[in-house]
Amino acid sequence: MLKLHFINVGHGDCTIIEFEDGRLMMVDINNSKALDSESEKELMEVYKISYSDMFLSKLMGKNLFSEKGYDIELTDPVEYFKNNWQGKSIFRFICTHPDMDHLTGLYRLFEEEKLPILNFWDSEHNFEKNDSEFENQTKFDKRDWETYQKLRKSTQSPKVLNLERHASGEFYTGDGIYLLSSTKELKKLAEEKQNPNHLSYVLKITHKDHVVILGGDATTEVWEDIVNEFESDFLKADVLKASHHGRDSGYHESAVQAINPLITIVSVGKKPDSDASDKYRKHCDNVWSTRWYGNITLTLNDDGKINYTHQYSRK
Repeated sequence: MLKLHFINVGHGDCTIIEFEDGRLMMVDINNSKALDSESEKELMEVYKISYSDMFLSKLMGKNLFSEKGYDIELTDPVEYFKNNWQGKSIFRFICTHPDMDHLTGLYRLFEEEKLPILNFWDSEHNFEKNDSEFENQTKFDKRDWETYQKLRKSTQSPKVLNLERHASGEFYTGDGIYLLSSTKELKKLAEEKQNPNHLSYVLKITHKDHVVILGGDATTEVWEDIVNEFESDFLKADVLKASHHGRDSGYHESAVQAINPLITIVSVGKKPDSDASDKYRKHCDNVWSTRWYGNITLTLNDDGKINYTHQYSRK
C-alpha cells in the first residue's frame, strides 16, 4: 500500500507520502493559515460579496463564504503531521525548488516543533533572497528561508542529497522513487533565466502496478526535456500532481497525453488566470483541486485498486 496526502495549503504545495515500509516523505511545505488576499477577492467576486458585506460579517463573527457554501479552511501541514504521525520522523523531505510557497513552514517544522528530518533533498543552485523581499510581505517569513539555508548546508542531521536525473540509491530506489528531472542543463537554464521553476524536481513513484508523478513547479521546458528523454510508456501513470498549481506555464500537451492519468491533483489557492484545468480534463476525467475538495488522500492498494477520500464534495 502507498498512501498519498495532498494537503490543502492554499497557494503552495505540501504532499505527504506513507510508504509500505513505514517511511514518511514530505514534498514541499506551505504553512498558510488563512486565505490570501487574492483568493479572498476571487471568492468575493464568485459569490458577489461586497467589501462592506465582508467587513460587517467579520465584525459579527460570521463567515460569508461558509454561508454561501464555500466552507473550506486551509490546513496547517505541521499540525496535520503531528495529528497523524505523532512521534514519527520525516525520513525524507524533498524541496522541489527554492520558491517560498514550497518552503514556508520549514522554520516551525524544524526549529520550533523539532520534528526530525533524516534526509533532505535539494538541488544545487545559487538562488538567493534579499531582506527587502520579506519586508513588505505578510505571508512569507524570512526565518523559513534561513532554515532552508541551514538545512541544505547540513553535514549530518539531516543528510543532504543533491540528486539529478537517473540517480539511484538504496533507500529511494527501494521506495520506488525515480527522478525524471532535474539535470545540469535545466539548472543552467534556471540560472540564465533566473527562474527556479526550471530546476524543479519531477518525481516518479512506483508501487506494485501503480505509478504516481509529482510535477513540482516544472515548466513546459522541463516537460519538453522529459518527453524527449523518456518513452511514452515509461511516463504512463495513475496519478499526476499538476505542475505549477495547474497553471498553463506547467502544462505540456505531449507529456500529459503520455502520462494519461486516472486522477490529476491540483494544489492551488486562488485559481490562476492561466488555469489549465480544462486542458488536463482532455486527458483525465478526474481533475481535483484542493481549493474545492480540501485535503485529498489517495490509497494505492496492492490489489490494483485506488481508494480516495477528500474533505468536501464538490461538483
